[in-house]
Parts: sequence; C-alpha cells; structure tokens
Amino acid sequence: MTSISIPNDKWQTADVEAMDGDFDDDMLQFLGSFEEVLPDTVVSERKLKKTSKKQKVPKKEENTVKNAENEEKSIEERRLAKKLKRKEQMAANRKQRKERLARRKEQRELEKTQESVEAPVENGKKKRKGGEIQENNDKKKKAKKETDVSAWKQFYFLPNEILEAVEQMGFSQPTEIQSAVLPIAVRDRQDVLGAAETGSGKTLAFGIPLVARLLEALSNKEDEEPPRGPRALIVAPTRELVIQIMRHINSLIATTPLKAVSIVGGLAQVKQERVISQKNPDIVVATPGRLWAMIQEAEEGSYLAEWSNLRCLVVDETDRMVEEGYFAELTDILNKIHEAADREKLQTLVFSATLTFAKAQDVAEEEKKKAKELSAQQKIQRLIKLTGLRENKHKVIDLTRQMGTAGCLVEARINCGNLVEKDTALVYLLNRYPGRTMVFVNSVDAARRLHHILKAINIDPMILHAKMIQKQRLRNLEKFAESKNAVLIATDVAARGLDIQGIDHVIHYQVPKKVEIYIHRSGRTARASHRGLTVVLVDPQSRQFYMKLCKGLNRMQDLDIFPIDFEPLMIAIKKRVRLASEIDSLEFRCKKIKMSESWFEKAAREADLDYDETRSREMGGLNLEVDEMIRKSRQLQSQLRSELSAPLPRPDGSDSMRTKYITAEIVSKLRSVGDNAIDVLNQKIEDTKEWKRKNRKATKSDEMNSMTKSLKNSQKNKDRLAEKQRQAKMAKISKTNSLEDNE
Repeated sequence: MTSISIPNDKWQTADVEAMDGDFDDDMLQFLGSFEEVLPDTVVSERKLKKTSKKQKVPKKEENTVKNAENEEKSIEERRLAKKLKRKEQMAANRKQRKERLARRKEQRELEKTQESVEAPVENGKKKRKGGEIQENNDKKKKAKKETDVSAWKQFYFLPNEILEAVEQMGFSQPTEIQSAVLPIAVRDRQDVLGAAETGSGKTLAFGIPLVARLLEALSNKEDEEPPRGPRALIVAPTRELVIQIMRHINSLIATTPLKAVSIVGGLAQVKQERVISQKNPDIVVATPGRLWAMIQEAEEGSYLAEWSNLRCLVVDETDRMVEEGYFAELTDILNKIHEAADREKLQTLVFSATLTFAKAQDVAEEEKKKAKELSAQQKIQRLIKLTGLRENKHKVIDLTRQMGTAGCLVEARINCGNLVEKDTALVYLLNRYPGRTMVFVNSVDAARRLHHILKAINIDPMILHAKMIQKQRLRNLEKFAESKNAVLIATDVAARGLDIQGIDHVIHYQVPKKVEIYIHRSGRTARASHRGLTVVLVDPQSRQFYMKLCKGLNRMQDLDIFPIDFEPLMIAIKKRVRLASEIDSLEFRCKKIKMSESWFEKAAREADLDYDETRSREMGGLNLEVDEMIRKSRQLQSQLRSELSAPLPRPDGSDSMRTKYITAEIVSKLRSVGDNAIDVLNQKIEDTKEWKRKNRKATKSDEMNSMTKSLKNSQKNKDRLAEKQRQAKMAKISKTNSLEDNE
C-alpha cells in the first residue's frame, strides 16, 4: 500500500492500492465525471502562473487575443440586446391584451346595464354569448319563414308526426310522384312499383309510407312482444345513396320513438354489428353486398337472423339492383325475407327513374337477346316477379317522360376531334361558366388522369370513385356540396340518387354506354323543377355510343351544339392543356417502367437469381430512357409554369384595354357576355333559328327573283320572236306587193 498526503493538512490521508500494469483510458474514463478540487494555495499559485504567462505574450498575439475578446463581447452584447427587445415586446403585448380585455369587460358591463334599464319584454332581443352578439332563438324562428303545409292536409290519413317532420324539412307541397303514391301506399296499403324522373321526390314517396306503417303498427300494438329484428328495410345500390336516404329517414322519425341505422361497405363491419346490437333499430338502410355478408355471419337468434317481424321492404333504384354484380346478392336477401316474413303483412315499395330500361339477369343466355326486345309493359311485369310484389295487391305508377330526362334539363353536345380537344373543351367550360359542376367518366383510370391534368393547370377538382375509402368519398362530397364553385370528377358511383342542391352543370367527359346511365348522370342537375345543363363531349371513338344514346332517348334529331363563343380563351387553354397532357403521359410512362423494374427485381430476389449481361444492359437502357423522360418533363413543366403565370383572356375584352380612368365610352366598348351557360346556349339556338329563317327567306326571295327573271327573259324571247315573225311577215307582204306592182 502507498500513502498520499495532501498539503496544509486540510484533507485526510487516504490509502490507495496500486494496480499492476499501466493505466489506460478505459480505466480512467470515470474521472471525467468528477470536478477538480484544489486547496486555496494551489489555486493562487496557478493564477500567478497564468498572469505571468499573459505578461510574456508578444504584442501581435496580444492584439489578436484582444480582437477575439472584442468579437465575443459584441456577439454577447447583440444577444443581450435581442433578449431585452424580445422582453420589451412581450411586455407590450401583455399590456395591450390587458387593455383589450378591460375594454371588452367595460363594453359587456355597459350592455348589461342598458339591458337592465330597458328591461325588454319582447323575445327577439340580442343576447351576448361567447363574446359575440346572437339573436334569440324566438326571433330566429319568427324571422325564418314558416313552411305552409296546407297542401299536405289532403292526405288526412298521415300521422301528425309525419306532417310536423315535413314542415320542419321545408317541403311546402307534395310532388307529382308523392301525390300519386301516398294514397295507394298509406291509405290502401298496397305494394307500389313507381317510376318518375330524377329529382322528383321519390325518397319521401317511399319514406313517408314506411314510417306511417311502423307508427300504425305501434299504435295498434300488432306485436305483442318487443319485436326482434328489423321492422323495415331499405336497400339501395351505392353507399352515398344509403347515407342520403338515412338523412331523410332521420328527419321523418325525429319526433317519433323509431330508430334507424345504415349498413354500408367501406366501414368496419364489427363496429356496425356492435351499433346494431346496442340500438336494436326499427329501420335498416343498407347496400346489398354488406347486408348479405352480415346476414350470412349472423348467429341464430341475433338481430339480422330474425326477419319475421319485417313490415315494410323498399328497393330503390331497382333497374341498377337487378343488373350483374348486384342481382345475386339482392336475390339472396329477397329469398331470405320472403321465407321468414308474413307475405300478407309485408308491404313492398319499388322505385326507380328508369324502370323500363332494366334488363333481368336471371334469364338464360339464349333469352337475353329476347329480353332486349321486350316491351315496357313486359319489363315491368318481369320486375314485379323479381321483387316479389303481391299479385292482387300492387299498383304500377309510371310518370317518366318518353325521352327519359327531366323536363327542366337543357341538353347539348360538343364535337371533339381528339383527346386534347376534348380536354380543352372541358377546361373551357369550367373557366368560361363557373359553378358547381360534375364531370362523369366511365373508368377510374380516366378519373385519375383527368384529376392530374386539371390540378396541373391550377384547377382544384375533387374526385369520387369506387376504389377510394369511404371516409374520403364522404369528405369529398361534403366539400363539393359546401362550395358554390366546385368541380367533382366522378365515375358512375355518383350517378344515382345523390341529391346535392345547386348543381349547375353535368359534363359527360366520356359518353355513357347505356341510356339509363345517361339519364341518371344528367339527373344530378335540373332537380325539383330547377334548370340544369348537361353537355356530352363526343369524339370519333364514342360516336357510335352517342348515336345509340340518341336512339334510346327517342330523339329524332341530334343534340344542339354548345357554342364556343370566345375563341382567344379556347386557344390559350389549349396550350396549357397540351403541356399538362404531355407531362401526365411522361409521368405515367416513367411510373410504368419503374413498376416493371421493381417487380422484376422482387421476383429475382425471391428466386435468389443474379442478373445476366442482357438484363443489365436492358435495365441500363431503361434507366437512360427514364432519365430522358424526366428531363423532358421538367422542360415541359417550366413551359407550363410560364403559361400559367399569364392571365387568361377575359370574354368581355377588359384585359385588352389600357386606361387610367373608366369612362362611359370605355364601358360601351366592353362586350356584353353572359355567364349563364343555359342562357348562352338558348341565345345561340335562337340566333341559329333566326339565321335559318332569314336564310330560308333569302333563298325564297332569290328563287322568286330568279323565277321572275326567267319569266321576264322568256317573255322577252317570246316578244322578240313574235317581233321577228311579224317583221318577216311584213317583209313578205311588202315583197308580194312589190311583185304585184311590177307585174
């Protein structure tokens, strides 16, 4: 053992055991966590050494040291100045906030004193709530126009709860289909097969009888025990339509003890089962796919396994439900219901806008050709058999027009030579006539391509197709419904039943291949007797489908051509669309090459294979091709940005005028152009008719002039010939006379 002593006897001696061998860094690294503790004498000696060293520093080094110290001081001073400034600013903000709160408090106290002095007796005085002035609910109710529902009193058989709900929903009078269906379905309790144009109020036409049937069963106590299983079922083809029907049903049952739930795909099935078991609802609104899946998995005795208490069955959009892809599931559901339910007590309501276009899918292949040739009455009879309506207790109500579309719908077409012209025509319509617009395509790929192109040229559209998750679909629909100037690109998922108020235009970017799809697409506008415009973009590839469409709609003539009334705007848009289309094409090709490379690499890795020289050369060539496409894409993007930086020409010509002051002369020079597409189209049609009338009149006048001229010419020729004959006769007479004189 060795002993270590500390000077001045301030520390006690400590014995330290010496270790064999040398000390290395790993053994001494723990000392870094200790502070050095020295006696005062040692510290003073070290300070003296440091000062003596400083005195020995040369002048040049001393100057550099001083400069460094000055820089450090200046940095520190600036830092301190910033801190002080920040503190002063925070103090000033706090002071302003306190003053603002004090003023608000004084204002509130002043308002309270005024209210207490005035002591208002009338309801409708303004109240303070959350720092803002809001009117009393009574005043809001008075200010809001009360809905006059006197027209509904003709349906004396409707319960008061339904009349109250209709008043709250704001429907002042029933539509034609509602007036026709309600007496038969509610009063007579018959089955109904109903057909009416889109936007005619079919949802309430089957919703009111359904709720009335359940309320009647409650009042009469038809079920001695609490019912198990659904008492009413509504089946619809799409998720969005189910959610829309649910809104109407919830409004109808708001003042009743009835409960309703929806069952759709795209959401967690376990959660839907839990909600159903907790609520035990009276009404179920569902899509056929998810409903049948839940019925198959339902345990015996559970809610969806018990259908004996079903009192009302509704099948909406029947023509779609009996098509391939839906028919098998719907048939299974109907068979399950008809086996379990009491057929005499079960009321069935079947509705659609295009009943006579439906084609049954349970026929054999050789009979499908015959099914196409069936008359409208034969198709309806087949639908009655498929949906299971009671034979002697049903009524068919068909209010559809011969042409299929709504009476307030204005239809037109634009002829396009190629894809770029079609894209340009679409963007022209969106820019020239802003408003809430739906653009329909036939496929998901077309929707994605169009979405990319429109986003590239600073149009922010929403998209809706079957491959999106349900929450995103609903979110896009809500955004579209909230904005007055929005664009929604959609497949035929959104073609049926969606009731979004205020849709101005429907554009068929791709011609639908079936007439009923065109009718339902166009039915998203011109709803509830409001005007709406639908435009079909026709290119050479879709010409045959367009001709088939006109024939199916019983049109003797083509649709009117929509006018392109401002050519400079069309030219400017075409440049942008062409660049955006080329960029999208290059990006798609790059993505396809990269996906093929990744697939090959994955397959080779899983098989534990190495690349040969041929494949390596191929990959090298593909990489060069991708690099070239990326370079070209960047060049095109630069050109597109420069095009987008310049504003589009205005139809009124105001962008071409250079002036400091607006005068009456300048205003008179501005062209008066309409922003309403329907008015522009109607004006163009009237101008065309007037031009044709004038042309016909001019043609008639030309014909008359030519006829009169020809008649005059012929008369002149006759007169000339007669004169010649007369002259010849006179010459002959004179000759004979002269001969006689000579003799």
